[in-house]
Amino acid sequence: MPDLVAARSQMALSLGWHIVLACYGVGFPLIVLLAEWRALRTGDAAYSALARAWTKALGVLFAIGAVSGTILSFELGILWPRFMGRFGEVVGLPFALEGIAFFIEAIFVGLYLYGWDRLSPRAHLLSGLPIVVAGVASAWFVVTANAWMNQPTGFRLDPSGKVVDPDPWAALTNRAMPVQIGVGDWAARFLAQRQPVKFAALEGLHETERGAPLTVGGLYFDDRVHFGVRVPDGLSLLAHHDPDALIHGLDEVPPGDRPPVAVVRNAFQVMVALGFALLGLGAWFGLAWWRRREPPASVWFHRAAVAAGFAAPLALEAGWVVTEVGRQPWIVWRVMRVSEAVTTAPHIRLGLYFLIAVYGLLTWGTILVLRRLAAAAAQERSGS
Repeated sequence: MPDLVAARSQMALSLGWHIVLACYGVGFPLIVLLAEWRALRTGDAAYSALARAWTKALGVLFAIGAVSGTILSFELGILWPRFMGRFGEVVGLPFALEGIAFFIEAIFVGLYLYGWDRLSPRAHLLSGLPIVVAGVASAWFVVTANAWMNQPTGFRLDPSGKVVDPDPWAALTNRAMPVQIGVGDWAARFLAQRQPVKFAALEGLHETERGAPLTVGGLYFDDRVHFGVRVPDGLSLLAHHDPDALIHGLDEVPPGDRPPVAVVRNAFQVMVALGFALLGLGAWFGLAWWRRREPPASVWFHRAAVAAGFAAPLALEAGWVVTEVGRQPWIVWRVMRVSEAVTTAPHIRLGLYFLIAVYGLLTWGTILVLRRLAAAAAQERSGS
């Protein structure tokens, strides 16, 4: 296994594993606080028991996430030293701020975990709010750093290729940093204009053409999309709000400058399909709550809600694949290739094998502990 492949595989494994925990780290604390808030407002002991049980799971997930996040921070320097050495002073700010947010989150997770029955109910509830804020901020800073890798700014290169005039704040507020999921239309036009190769890979478009069709669904293999539904002029309309607009294809760059189209395009379709499904599920719940002030009674809604617990992290993973793999072969778009950033240290593959074993044990241990917590909570309910 070449060292570059080993390094990329190790980073992909670490990110893919950590993203699942990061997903719950952002949303789960708010759910716990809502359960505790309902307990304080209604006096219902069931909400209190639920919040306490979920708090234990929150502590486990945070501890495991801290381990995997620490591994990632070391990998940035160990696997990609030339990237960090060259651009660290430019893009180091969001990583530093993410570290501050993490420590704030860790402090208040400790207060929240050990504050049950030690703080007043109101103070304990308030001690959980910084966890939510810090969790969102931590994820935001990481996404900002990744956005910079797609649209690098805040520096100049001198004739020798050395980075000069670093501006970390400009890097932090780069133009590829969208603030919410609702900017999908803007993001499509942004990619079409500034990263046309990635945009072509998302759609599997090989030849530059006007009035390019949009292919919905399908699978990409053998250099084309199979089984998809073609919408005439749809891609041009999406990218430029003009059905006759020119869309640049993959044929405009050499094969060595193209990402692996099958991976990017298929991951993009998974992300979009799951995103719309989850949006529809939320709309279903919102309509039922607006009409009757209670969740939908259909058993299919509850089955879909359970499936959403698996679908949400899968959609997030697919989206991250689109972002990271779609940028290939660049680690910093059109400035530095991944092959130029990888370490020259030997035996990188040994680290990959070791990491596979570590994450295998962490996965097994996490599932075991969470199952025991669930069993204990069920036993307490049956005993009461």
